[in-house]
Amino acid sequence: MKNINYIKHLNFWFELLKDNPAVKPTHVSLYIALFQQWNLNHFTETFIINRPELMSLSKIGSKTTYSKCLQEMVDWGWIVYTPSTSSYSNSVMKIIYTLDIIERHKKIKKAKSDTSSPKNGIVHQSTTCPESGALEEVSTCPESGTSRGLVVGHIYKTINNKQKHININNSTISKYDEAL
Repeated sequence: MKNINYIKHLNFWFELLKDNPAVKPTHVSLYIALFQQWNLNHFTETFIINRPELMSLSKIGSKTTYSKCLQEMVDWGWIVYTPSTSSYSNSVMKIIYTLDIIERHKKIKKAKSDTSSPKNGIVHQSTTCPESGALEEVSTCPESGTSRGLVVGHIYKTINNKQKHININNSTISKYDEAL
């Protein structure tokens, strides 16, 4: 049994969430439920889990979502999951201690920053589209002149209402055009 600092572990783990856009609320709730079970087992190396109990505690209603979340957390290196081989045996869980995750995460981040640095000749630019107000990020390779871009729209779209007056048979009709 390692000497686990509950608060530090969770604080570091929440920092990891900031860098992973794939994390959804179901991952967070399941991890917190697993962490609680780990705490109840006094932070042993491995502990037995009960799927219905974890699903209830994490408010996940679908076995498919539960399985998908577990698999993604395994892929991200947060946990080691050993499923039961029969309906009469128990599944075993191991939560990777945060310091181990952080070291792995730093290596991945460093590898990503090395590939996206100006050394590789790709120039990254962020601009704002004057028409839509959307943020555009464009990567351009100066050698080939090729560019690829990602347009990220705002959460709230601005809708400009413009009133137009149309005269038909000497009567005025107001028409509103909305930009979508």
